Amino acid sequence: MQKYLADEKINTEGEFIVGGYSPPWIPRFLARNEAMIKLKG
Repeated sequence: MQKYLADEKINTEGEFIVGGYSPPWIPRFLARNEAMIKLKG
């Protein structure tokens, strides 16, 4: 993800935040998660 943002010259600010939506007993390949990052305007 970080390489893609750098390649596209997208300026970010801070660290990635991970948002998990699936309960812990769901296998990882079925889990739904998001990665969020603040973008510089």
